[in-house]
Amino acid sequence: MKSNTSLPLFRKPVVGRTRGFTLLEVIISTTILAVIMGTATPIIANSYINYRIVTAQQDLVSVLRKAQSLAISNQYESPFGVAVASGAYVIFRGPSYAERLPAFDEEISYSGAITVSGPTEIVFAQLSGRPNTTGTISLSNRELNKDVAVNEEGRINW
Repeated sequence: MKSNTSLPLFRKPVVGRTRGFTLLEVIISTTILAVIMGTATPIIANSYINYRIVTAQQDLVSVLRKAQSLAISNQYESPFGVAVASGAYVIFRGPSYAERLPAFDEEISYSGAITVSGPTEIVFAQLSGRPNTTGTISLSNRELNKDVAVNEEGRINW
């Protein structure tokens, strides 16, 4: 015969009473979630800021290499160059940005939060790909600085 002193494995719910979370459990869970979000938000925001400047640097290198490649291939028998305009890099065809053929301009935009300093125009010579201007183009935002250098032989370092 079984003894009545053993505890049941499962409790039967009490009629009229619903199961749920207590107010204390909700407050603790919300506090933990707020602490996690408060810690993660600045990290995510900083990563995004850094991503924008790294992307702008990679875009600038790509634009410079494309203009140099077009000049070396002597496409349209014309030099090609890159001008750094406000918020965009412009690949142009012609001996200078002022004397270019605007119909052939190709604009690649970058974030307005990025400040660009250094040479504002680099033209690559036909066939040789040598630049008319050398120097370092600096990209910066409030957190990070990135440089792209063009030497007298046309090598692009970043």
